[in-house]
Amino acid sequence: MSALTFGHHELLFRLSPTCSRSENHVTLADVSDICGALARINSGGCIVKHRFKPLFDRHQIAKVRGLLAALCQIFPDGWGFPSEELVDEIASGDANHHTILSEFRSAFREEQASAEQIEALAKLAELSISLPDTLENAWMTCFFEHRQMRGALWSALSTEAKTYLKTH
Repeated sequence: MSALTFGHHELLFRLSPTCSRSENHVTLADVSDICGALARINSGGCIVKHRFKPLFDRHQIAKVRGLLAALCQIFPDGWGFPSEELVDEIASGDANHHTILSEFRSAFREEQASAEQIEALAKLAELSISLPDTLENAWMTCFFEHRQMRGALWSALSTEAKTYLKTH
């Protein structure tokens, strides 16, 4: 196991035996600076760091750990998200997109988020609902279902995303 520090969160991930020794301990706090950083977790569990403003790759966020990394990147002080329980479930392989987004929805405080965070969350949500799969289903049923169609996040969504949310 390797502890990954992301903002104020310590997340535990199993690393694949194919990862090189130098990748076994990665601190993400040093890259979550003004430029922003994206921690992309590949299917083997190795970490690849990229320095640029938040940019999400659909292939990466379709993985449970990738979705969690993206949400933690946007909200490094995530109002108690993720909980230790969720981190344990992810480490054991018991968590899925629905688990993550259910907990995130409970923790999310739209009124406390910055405009940049809202914009990044809108882009993440739009990318997530762009294909009909389990990730899209998790956003639709665990995050957007029963959510008011107003507020900063709603305003930040594209016209296409708003139409999709209204009709599905």
